[in-house]
Amino acid sequence: MPQQVFAKKSHLSPIVSLAPCSIPIITVYTILMITLYTSPACAYCHMAREYLKSRKVEFKEYDISDNPKAMDWVREHVGQLATPVIDFDGTIVLGFDRPQIDLALRK
Repeated sequence: MPQQVFAKKSHLSPIVSLAPCSIPIITVYTILMITLYTSPACAYCHMAREYLKSRKVEFKEYDISDNPKAMDWVREHVGQLATPVIDFDGTIVLGFDRPQIDLALRK
């Protein structure tokens, strides 16, 4: 019987796994879209950025101080202007909250 192998990167999520007995397993993955909203003088933004890099995940970063659209997005989704804000495909983490970041990466 074939064995199923999952990628070790936690930002990949399996969607479909087909395992007929005579055909190798096919696993389809989606890549979690991660967006980090930061501001220049924010120490926690730097910590969040470095933590995401250490977890080897790809992310987009927007500085809300020079990007009005990013500033509006943060205000609309968080209810205040605060950084860092990390959007994991709709799961929002406010601040550098390592346990919440890890939980969002596992989804």
